[in-house]
Amino acid sequence: GSRSGIYIIDLEKTEQHLKAACDFLEEVASKGQRVLFVGTTIHGTRGWFTIGPVTLQPVEFAKVGLVLLLAAYFRRRARDLDRFRTVVESGLVTAAVVVPVLLQPDLGSALLLVATWLGMLFVFGLRQHHLVAIVAVAIVAVIVGWMFLLKPYQRDRIHTFLDPYRD
Repeated sequence: GSRSGIYIIDLEKTEQHLKAACDFLEEVASKGQRVLFVGTTIHGTRGWFTIGPVTLQPVEFAKVGLVLLLAAYFRRRARDLDRFRTVVESGLVTAAVVVPVLLQPDLGSALLLVATWLGMLFVFGLRQHHLVAIVAVAIVAVIVGWMFLLKPYQRDRIHTFLDPYRD
């Protein structure tokens, strides 16, 4: 038969499991940064491990790890979520994951990680004036990135994404 009733979640136990998962993923990430120097290059992205017949990128672990890390961070800072400092600190945590990914270079995964951070900010209650500040910084970053950081093939990929019929 089915069971009904009230389920009580042990938040202390959950937090312990979350911390253990974050510690594990932090260890994986620190070892994964070595891939920038010794990883295999596939499709122009340096950062693949080949283990027998399987190839994988540490960034796949980083995607899950960032979600867990930010969830733990926002949980600890629940009372300070309306402060801009919390937004900046969570952005710095995200940048620590994004910068090595950009160095591979893997622009798509880096953008996905930034989108994950923004999504989590919304879920945890991003204030409108903080959003305006983030958008202003993003506009400047996009302009500087487009002019000075992106390689021609990356610009071409973005053009093709925005206008698939341009070829």
